[in-house]
Amino acid sequence: MTQALRSATAAAPKASPAPATSTVTQLRRSTRIGDTDLPVRIVRNGPGNVFLNVHLDEKTSRGVAEAHVRAHGGSYLEFDTGSTQRHLKVRVGKTTYSVDPNRMFSVEGLLKSERHISPKPTRAVAQRIVKDAVRFLEDVVKPELARTKATALVAMHNNTHDHENVAKGTGQISVSFYEGRPEQADQVFRAPTGDHDDLILTPNQDVFDGLKGEGTLHAVRLRPGLAKTSLAAGMLSEWWQGPNALVAGRPTRYVNSEAEHGHAEVQHQQLAAVDRVTKRASDAAPTRRPR
Repeated sequence: MTQALRSATAAAPKASPAPATSTVTQLRRSTRIGDTDLPVRIVRNGPGNVFLNVHLDEKTSRGVAEAHVRAHGGSYLEFDTGSTQRHLKVRVGKTTYSVDPNRMFSVEGLLKSERHISPKPTRAVAQRIVKDAVRFLEDVVKPELARTKATALVAMHNNTHDHENVAKGTGQISVSFYEGRPEQADQVFRAPTGDHDDLILTPNQDVFDGLKGEGTLHAVRLRPGLAKTSLAAGMLSEWWQGPNALVAGRPTRYVNSEAEHGHAEVQHQQLAAVDRVTKRASDAAPTRRPR
């Protein structure tokens, strides 16, 4: 463990207490994207936030999120395809596409790069995939948020050391990357210690303020409305804003937990902080739409 990780571990507030009664259950549901039925595994443990992992190759985040739910409550969801590949295999008609499941929430984002979907589809195919991906959120994810009385949907992710730009030491998923990029992040808080690849991202001002107030973890406030700009990449963080963030008529915050592969301790700290901060934000403004 690096000195930065030791320091972050020592400085972090204690984890959320376990629920008074812990009854963990597992079930499987199915969602159809294109002509492919994709099983979804759900781990439930009473009320709490909902944690979603869409990239099955990000194993640290998968283990951390499920362990957190089992210990502290809420629900954990992941695709249950039997694969550990990053992309989903989705058939539309006679063609099978390799789709990045965190890029399938807008047509423009999905079509932006062959890294998002391959082979390149027609716009009509992309529209169908996006429509089905949104239906997965509405029919599977949102009911789970309503059932657990969640204050936030927490997307779980891992990245690699310095991600895509090792030479400059400022990976594209890092607190260093977002500093000085107001077109993507209008506020950035760099904690006194911690690996720059370990950070929490949110479009919600009250969540960012709470994390900054605790002062132990890197935090980024994503620029609201990014989905309507040329920077849109089809990500869930872009979709889950404004009216799309309403669950049973109640606004639900969005958080992205990012940690380097293997940094499980820090990611556990992130989830405990998210539980605390989103609960305080919800208690302070229970009827106000999150900013």
